[in-house]
Amino acid sequence: MLGVVLTWDLGEHAIGSAEQLRESADSERVEVIHAAASGLVASFFGLGGYIVFLLSAGGQPEVALGLLLLGAVVALTALR
Repeated sequence: MLGVVLTWDLGEHAIGSAEQLRESADSERVEVIHAAASGLVASFFGLGGYIVFLLSAGGQPEVALGLLLLGAVVALTALR
């Protein structure tokens, strides 16, 4: 899921940049920085999901599912 959201975000950013800038403008650095920052955020949420998975092994699957759904909503909200 994180890969799909990351790809969508990077595509939207590239399209938005292309619409706002001239064709001759060099936007490669901005796109790389955005990709790195988005990748860092995606890794953070992936690690959080994995930690919730590990903590849910104690017989509380309903809580884990709720926390994973909350994390997905927060991730999608953060990426707009």
